[in-house]
Amino acid sequence: MTANANARRLAPDGRSRAQEQSEYSAPHARSEVRVGNAVLGYRARKHPRRVEFAHLRVVAIERLIRARHGGPVDTDDGEAYARAAVGHVSEISDKHRRLNDPVEWCRRWCPGVLNEFGELWVLDLVHEHRRRRRGLKADEIAILLGVTEAERIHLGLETFGAIDRRKDQRTRERKVQKAQREKARRIANGATPRERCLRALKPWEGYGWSEGYWRRQMKAGRVPDPRKQG
Repeated sequence: MTANANARRLAPDGRSRAQEQSEYSAPHARSEVRVGNAVLGYRARKHPRRVEFAHLRVVAIERLIRARHGGPVDTDDGEAYARAAVGHVSEISDKHRRLNDPVEWCRRWCPGVLNEFGELWVLDLVHEHRRRRRGLKADEIAILLGVTEAERIHLGLETFGAIDRRKDQRTRERKVQKAQREKARRIANGATPRERCLRALKPWEGYGWSEGYWRRQMKAGRVPDPRKQG
C-alpha cells in the first residue's frame, strides 16, 4: 500500500488517518514556508525518532478509545488509557513547550480520571515516565488495555502488541514469512528450491557411492539427475 493510500484509510469515526495525525501537527509544530512576508503554508519539522513514536502511540490510543467508547471514556477504563498515553503526550508537549498538555489530554479523553484523582496524579504519571525514560513496550500496553489481535489489525495499532498473540509468536511468524518471501525471490531469480537441490536429495546414498563419484557418473550420463524427475 502506498503512502497516499495509507493516508486515505479511515479511522473508526470516519476521519482519515491523515486527519488524526494533523492534531499533533498544528502550525506551532511545523515550520512555515515563506516568500517574503507571505506564508504560503507549513511543512512538518523533523522530530526526533522518540517523539515520532510518541505521536504514533498517542494517535493509536485515541483511535482505540473512539472504537471502543465512541468518544471520551466515561468508565473506570479511563485510568488505564491515561497510564498508557500521558507519558507519550508529555514527550510531545515537551518538544513544543506546551507544559499542560498531559492534563488537557486527560480532560478531553478521560475526564473521570481528573475528577477522581486530580491533576497531581496526572503529573505524577509524567514524572514516572521520565524516570523510566521509555514508554510501555508493545506487549505491556496490550496487557494494560486488553488489546486483541483482531483490534490491533482492524484499527491499525502498529505500536501495540496483542494479549492473544505475544511477541515470541509474532517474531516466529515474521521469521517464517521472511523465509517464504526469500524463497519465492530466489525461485523467481532461477534458483533451485532447497527441497529439490542435490544436497537435500543425496541421491548418492541410494547407490552407496560417495558424493564426488556419483556426480562424476551423473555428468557422464550414467545415472539420472533426480532434479529433472517428477
